[in-house]
Amino acid sequence: PQSKGWVHDAAFNPSGTGLAFVGHDSSLHFATVPTEAPELQSLPVVADESSVLTIKLKGLPFKTVSFIDDTKLIAGGHDAMPAYFTADSGTWEYKGCVDKPTAAKTAKKSGGGGVSAARSMWQNKADLGSAHAASGSQMESLHQNAISGIEIMDDGRFSTCAYDGRLVVWDMASLESAAPLK
Repeated sequence: PQSKGWVHDAAFNPSGTGLAFVGHDSSLHFATVPTEAPELQSLPVVADESSVLTIKLKGLPFKTVSFIDDTKLIAGGHDAMPAYFTADSGTWEYKGCVDKPTAAKTAKKSGGGGVSAARSMWQNKADLGSAHAASGSQMESLHQNAISGIEIMDDGRFSTCAYDGRLVVWDMASLESAAPLK
């Protein structure tokens, strides 16, 4: 009953005491997993709604979610930017997007003409389907389509893959600069 749309993905935290799931209604839910066996042995076991924390966001829905540890989580989806969440004393908070639009703009260096203009024309054909496509047609993020997967690689890195065919490896240090989009 918490998600007002279908659930795209769910993940348990590393200790197995919490569950996060993302809904198609642009929501992220955190449920506490009971550690004691229920008194009734009949199925299904339904937790009361007070044990689920819901964060409703303004952007497009998430498609995937992954825990870094019991107090840190990354979610990604149709906004094409990984979102970072942290917990403090059991209360989850949205910290912001990891991939800021300015980061993608600085990664793409523009040239004055000649070889760089030809490269830009061919890149527009490959990315946008036309040599004369509007410059605002590309998303202002490293990914150009919905993030479909997040993988925690080790203590220092995680990766995201998206429907644009790109695989991006991120440093965990980039999470500290996450900020809400304006």
